[in-house]
Amino acid sequence: MSKSVISFSDFKNWIRTRWLIVLVVATSISLFVITYQYVEPAPPSQLTIAAGPNPGGYYYFAEKYADILERNGITVTIRETKGSLENLQLLHDPDSDVDVVLAQGGVGWMAGVYDYLPTETDLRSIAEVYYEPLWIFTLPDLPFYALRDLQGKRLTTGPEGSGSNALAYDMLKWSGVTVENSTLTHLSEADAVLALESGEVDAAFFVAASGSPFIQKLMAREQLRLHSFNEVPAFLRRYGYLSPLTLPESVLDLARNIPDEDIQLLAPTTTLITRETLHPALVYLLIETAAEVHGGHDIFSNLGEFPNINNIEFPPHEETERYFEHGAPFLQRFLPYHIAVFIDRTKILLLPLLTLILPLVRIIYPTYRWSVRRNIWKWYRVAHQIEKDLVEEKDSTQQLLERLEKLKARVLRLKVPPAYSGELYHLRHHLLLIKEEILRRKK
Repeated sequence: MSKSVISFSDFKNWIRTRWLIVLVVATSISLFVITYQYVEPAPPSQLTIAAGPNPGGYYYFAEKYADILERNGITVTIRETKGSLENLQLLHDPDSDVDVVLAQGGVGWMAGVYDYLPTETDLRSIAEVYYEPLWIFTLPDLPFYALRDLQGKRLTTGPEGSGSNALAYDMLKWSGVTVENSTLTHLSEADAVLALESGEVDAAFFVAASGSPFIQKLMAREQLRLHSFNEVPAFLRRYGYLSPLTLPESVLDLARNIPDEDIQLLAPTTTLITRETLHPALVYLLIETAAEVHGGHDIFSNLGEFPNINNIEFPPHEETERYFEHGAPFLQRFLPYHIAVFIDRTKILLLPLLTLILPLVRIIYPTYRWSVRRNIWKWYRVAHQIEKDLVEEKDSTQQLLERLEKLKARVLRLKVPPAYSGELYHLRHHLLLIKEEILRRKK
């Protein structure tokens, strides 16, 4: 079977007849590549999340985020920390590689990331993701009405660097309970439970989600009692980042009637926090991830209540505001994350490219037609010259025939698109007429 081989001359002829199309395509690609370098950079494919201790609520949720983000091509590193204060300090540190943190609302100034206002920093809230109530457990023989009644008692407020410790210290301080008049220790959750049950401490403070396994276990222990806040309005006026929650009677266990009465709790909200420089596409993806993890119904929140930005400490990220006002970007609603991001990055190139290409497209056909016909017309000029020399008898008929044959050979090698074959055949017919005239005069 014979194979057709494209010769170099054929390639040159193809380029010669289509040079404008090649020019437009090459120019468009060049401009696209050059401009693409100056478009907002692609979102990073790696993300570091500072969580809390492992095991722990923040670490548990960070692992859930990692699973979802990795489905979208984002490799996640989870950094184990002491808790909210260390998380915020890492995020505030410009030399830290931490990109996103889970942190308890209202503890930014306790972490030392700002002195007066959260706007002093470049930290930005992505969204609040769930309530994290303050639970105060005591032995049944230690009833107390308000936190001020804990003066002189032995208390454990959580590990140093944790949000639990920071919130408990601050609330106790304003209630007149300090290290000078009481004994305050910093035990882990597990050690605090053991110390409480053994009588080594009188009360233990925890900040945790309602679904935390150790909270469920503590509520089920009859020898422990959960404190119900009696001064909720006063605390809400002083601590604007807290929300009042009611733990209804029997909600944890209907069969065993746990708790045996309505409990009034105060709760900060856990917030996803980042720097203002985090790529917008990742902000959207993190909000969607938070909605998948925290958007369900539980004993404190309704379906779809989280994520939100109702009571955030740090200003919302610019893209967060856009998300909660308009929803996710159109493309990210229907396309895989990386495809949507690629299209979103390149769409801003369309206008300048169209501005350049549309005028070129309008002149492509006329210029292309002229380019093809030019290859025919140039041989017409040679034919006309032979015809003129014949009339003026400048060359012999033999010389004219030789010139005509050379011209004919070149014309036979000429290839044009089918639409222009008629003009080529017309040229060939013209050459035949000239040859007949030469031969007639030769006789």
